Amino acid sequence: MNRFPSRALLPSLLLLPCLLLPFRARAADRAARLAQAAEAFQRALAGDAGAVGRAEALYRELAAEDPSDPVVLACAGSAAAMAGRDARSPLERLRRTEDGLSEVDLALRRLGPAHHDQRQPGRLPARLETLLVAASTYLAVPDAVFHRLGDGKAALAAALSDPAAAEAPAAVRARLEWLSALVARAEGRPGDERAALSRALALDPEGLLSPRARARLAEVAP
Repeated sequence: MNRFPSRALLPSLLLLPCLLLPFRARAADRAARLAQAAEAFQRALAGDAGAVGRAEALYRELAAEDPSDPVVLACAGSAAAMAGRDARSPLERLRRTEDGLSEVDLALRRLGPAHHDQRQPGRLPARLETLLVAASTYLAVPDAVFHRLGDGKAALAAALSDPAAAEAPAAVRARLEWLSALVARAEGRPGDERAALSRALALDPEGLLSPRARARLAEVAP
């Protein structure tokens, strides 16, 4: 048996690496844009209003390329909800925020396959990351208007019970504590809020959320 490819196949075999290069380049480009979007998004969550538009634009582009990615969809919706806070009119603020919340709802509904629990290099498992974004979004909007406190508590509880949460980086665990503090504040439990804020600062004392956590801790000091 001839173990070598025929002359007719050689051009195709030689062309294969060239055909793969554009796919590899796109994958590397997407990874770079995901990192840029994540950085802008984290700054937006920490209160940087100037980062909101950039985060939304980047995630919109990434979501259009891969609508099946629940993390990207959740982040796009969350950025839209944050952008709603700065809209010009009350009606526009309401509409944009509701649209963003609906996208986050859709991202949660798309969770399910086992691969959403798989760990990825440099990223949290998709399930945990989507739950974290959802909890952050639901708990950030006024409950008197949007009635999402229950959804935020449910998403946070699911994130905290995820086995990957205990092994997550300190900054992620600090965000979970920050969200726990938001729930305690909403429910009028100042002692629990202080404890959660203290844990968040202990985990990530120089993180993006640390200035807000320190300021709030000073407000609720006994």
